[in-house]
Parts: sequence; C-alpha cells; structure tokens
Amino acid sequence: MDEMEDAIDRVIAGPERKSRVLNVEEKRTVAYHESGHTLVRPYCRTRTRCIRCT
Repeated sequence: MDEMEDAIDRVIAGPERKSRVLNVEEKRTVAYHESGHTLVRPYCRTRTRCIRCT
C-alpha cells in the first residue's frame, strides 16, 4: 500500500526535489503557508477528509 500512496503523491505533487535545499527563512515561510491551509480548511464549504498532514 505504501507504493500506491507514493505513486499518488508523485502524480499530485510531482517528484520529490532533493537538489534544492531551503534555508531557514524559506522553511519558515513554507511552514506558515502550509499551516494556513490546515487552519482555513474547516471553514471551507466543500470539506473533504484529510488524507495526510505532515
């Protein structure tokens, strides 16, 4: 089942990029952005079940 989930992730999000290393400020910006998705989701009209939150 892990292989299937990995395949779905690759199709949805694209292949993992290991060549790009984010600095501390970029990581912080991405973390704020992604946590914003999590905080806003309960207020959206079309709520779907959360599959994964990392």
